[in-house]
Amino acid sequence: MAGVFKAMGLPPATGVVVGFIAGTAFGVLFAPLILLGAPLIIGGLLVYPTLIAKPGSRYIVATREDKNTISPTFARAPYFILIEDGKILEEIKNPYTEALPAGPPVVDLVASRNVDEVVAGSFGRTVIEDLNKKGIKPIYHKGTVEELLKL
Repeated sequence: MAGVFKAMGLPPATGVVVGFIAGTAFGVLFAPLILLGAPLIIGGLLVYPTLIAKPGSRYIVATREDKNTISPTFARAPYFILIEDGKILEEIKNPYTEALPAGPPVVDLVASRNVDEVVAGSFGRTVIEDLNKKGIKPIYHKGTVEELLKL
């Protein structure tokens, strides 16, 4: 790309400046949507960047063994914490951590709890598709259950 700018008689740093301006414009345009929890389409899959906990909403948080730290993975998380109206209702041990594949039975498990959203550090492509089919929103989040309860 620097060759293009050089051919145009512009200094090599022009590409950096153009990239910075384009990136800043993208951020200014899309940051408000992300902060408001607007859904995004990533790789053709519908995902939600933030928790959209409304009064009466039920959601499950995938956690590590400590039952507080949000798991970096959804389907292989050791525990799921069911939350409704900001209160923990149930701690569910994941019986599918060693299953192959783990995603489909875990999606059925969380769907059986009638949740609106699920929270984890990441989700597999098949899991996102299965959650979308069941009307459950996958939420990418890092941190702790305690932090989520304060939102």
